[in-house]
Amino acid sequence: MAACGGKSSVQPGFPDKSHPEVRLEELLGTLLRLGVFLAASVVTVGAVLYLLRHGMEPRGFRVFHSEPEEFRTIPGVLRSVSQWSGRGIIQLGLLCLVATPVARVVFAMVGFATLRDRTYVVICLMVLLVLLLSLFGSARIGWCAGLLRQRKRHQRIILRRANALE
Repeated sequence: MAACGGKSSVQPGFPDKSHPEVRLEELLGTLLRLGVFLAASVVTVGAVLYLLRHGMEPRGFRVFHSEPEEFRTIPGVLRSVSQWSGRGIIQLGLLCLVATPVARVVFAMVGFATLRDRTYVVICLMVLLVLLLSLFGSARIGWCAGLLRQRKRHQRIILRRANALE
């Protein structure tokens, strides 16, 4: 149509919307927006529920209270959500927020695999590995660091006892 003097539907410098990479990019953008919207909605519902139940309770900030044990694991969060706990629903919203970029990387990897783009599949796999290690590996790293500190402490005790015997 542009050759006949009419206007082209594709603007110069912008890729055609029917191009597979453009469709994948739009799908991934929509996934991120929906994930953030879902997380914000769940957190809002949990916050309203929490404030309705506990909004008038006095709060003491002199002593720090860490997160209860039930909110530190996914099964614990799901149990508290099944009991309609406001804090549990807030935690579920935060889990949705954390899961959103992970889902984006997985969908991108599948999309690039359907496009047969091996380079980006490998890149997505590496990014997914880094994300999963940062989410689940931090507990193990903390556990290992605790063991190393404990081992060093025992070594110092043994050295002190050896020095005391001399």
